[in-house]
Amino acid sequence: MQERNSLSAGVPLKVRAGHFFAVVLAKHLPAPDAAGSVRMKMRMMEYALLECFVPEQGFPNHQAWSVEVEAYSQMVAELDNLSVSWDPCSGDDIQTSLDELRIRLRTCAMQLPAERRILPLAKLALHAPDTKFEGTNWDVQRQHQRHAMDCAGSQVAMAAMREHADALPALREQEAANIQTLVDTSVAARLGGLQQQHQDQMLQMREQQQVLQQQVQSQQQQLQAQAAQQQALRQQQQQYGSWQPQQDWWASDQPDLPAGTSPPYGASAFINGVWQKGDQLFFGPMTGGNLVTFKAGTNWGGWTSGCYGQLAHNISGSARNKWCTTPVECWARGGFDAHDRPDGVTIEPDQCKVAPRPFDIAGWKKVFPPPGTKVGSTSTGDKGAGGKGGGEHGKGGKGKGGKSGKGKGKGKGEDTRSSITKLKHFSGQRS
Repeated sequence: MQERNSLSAGVPLKVRAGHFFAVVLAKHLPAPDAAGSVRMKMRMMEYALLECFVPEQGFPNHQAWSVEVEAYSQMVAELDNLSVSWDPCSGDDIQTSLDELRIRLRTCAMQLPAERRILPLAKLALHAPDTKFEGTNWDVQRQHQRHAMDCAGSQVAMAAMREHADALPALREQEAANIQTLVDTSVAARLGGLQQQHQDQMLQMREQQQVLQQQVQSQQQQLQAQAAQQQALRQQQQQYGSWQPQQDWWASDQPDLPAGTSPPYGASAFINGVWQKGDQLFFGPMTGGNLVTFKAGTNWGGWTSGCYGQLAHNISGSARNKWCTTPVECWARGGFDAHDRPDGVTIEPDQCKVAPRPFDIAGWKKVFPPPGTKVGSTSTGDKGAGGKGGGEHGKGGKGKGGKSGKGKGKGKGEDTRSSITKLKHFSGQRS
């Protein structure tokens, strides 16, 4: 920006045509040259900008010095960031316009933090006391006198200074008003920020309250579900807790059902039966049963009980209790929770379907109850159909025949309950 070999403040200074000083002092400066530059005097820039700085401690008071152009350029950039007005000065002469510009820049500079207004000693060029050039010892007390040297005639200069002094009160009032406006704006912004912060805190508190309410509701629902489960368990215990497993599997204390069997625990399996064909199980009766189809590659390692109740079509384990095929063992093993799915065996709802009605049993093998088990209407009425059994667990009770009347013939009883878990007809069944 600077074209000078000496530090004389009166030498020309070249700025670009669109520079801040070229715009605001356009009516008092020459037109741009062929290179697009405008010439002004260094003293004009120093007069307009020097009061924007705060001298650093140790500033020389009695030695010739001058400020580097870089410091002025930096201050212009700082003020431009604060949106200082680029409106051209309205003075009729250069003196009036420079006074107007100096006040404009100084008012804007007061918005800067103090540390950004400091003029460091490093930005000064100091000279020997006998240096002979004008305009370099620009301490604040002599600025106006130095600038007046450029004015034509001392009377004009004095008149301008008086006019400037007369305008100072109004300028100070304007400056105070500007400062108050800045303060009010800052306070309003601060209040707005506090209000927004309060609103954010209230919103956060409401969200936390909603989360707590949801947690409380969830806990209440869990407690209610637990209470319902406990009530159901108590009811089941009251309904089924009176029977005790008997040593003799076939000695029943209920009509037509083995010991340990009740309507909710194994009765459906003994009355309706279970059939197997390939990878499918059919749970009777044949007038309205259900099919379960197992997926290829099912891991049967976890089915150690051998109870078909764990493989039944019902969704819940408690509903599968009625399909228990080993009631005594299952009750001892897990009670009402004994018929959860075996480890590693997954049966999806789409694997369970209602069987055709009536169901064609051709090609299916009955896997439960074992042949000879006395259950409901399984007796055919032939001689000896319900007769005494000579099985491993002793004599069975006398059985009435069907259409042919009583049957008292002695017939060999089938295997005990161990035969249920030792059947080999279903792939993957464990003994």
